[in-house]
Amino acid sequence: MTVRQVMYADWAMECCGTPFSVGDEVVWEASPGAADDPEDAGVLHVATHGAGGPDTRRVAGRVRSIRVVTDGFTVLPGTGEYRRAPGERSLRAVRTCPKWFRRSPAEGGRRRYETGVLVEVETSAEASVATPMETSGG
Repeated sequence: MTVRQVMYADWAMECCGTPFSVGDEVVWEASPGAADDPEDAGVLHVATHGAGGPDTRRVAGRVRSIRVVTDGFTVLPGTGEYRRAPGERSLRAVRTCPKWFRRSPAEGGRRRYETGVLVEVETSAEASVATPMETSGG
C-alpha cells in the first residue's frame, strides 16, 4: 500500500464537489503541487474542470484521514491584494470533508481562510504507479 497526500481546494469542493468521509473509496484526477513551495512539495491537487494538464494522474483508494487546511494571508502594500503568508498554515482533523469553507474578515492587513482539505489516500500498489491520464478527443 502507498499513501498519497492530496489537496482538494475549497473552491473546487464548493463548486461541484461531493463531500466524502474517512473510509470512503475515492477516484480523482490530480496534478503535482508546486515543487518550490515547501508546504506543497509532494502533494497532489485534485484537478477539476479539466485543469489538470499533462501531469494529471489518477488517484484511487480509501480515505485514511482528512484535515481542513487554514492558511494565513497578508495584504501586499499599496495593492489591496492578499497573498498566502508562508508558515501560517494550520491543519484540523475532521471525519467528513465540509461542503463549505470558512473565510475570516480582514484585520490589520491579515486574514485566514480555510483553503481546502489535505487528504491521505491509501492506494494499492497498482494504483500507486504514476501513469498519465488517458485523454479522449471530443
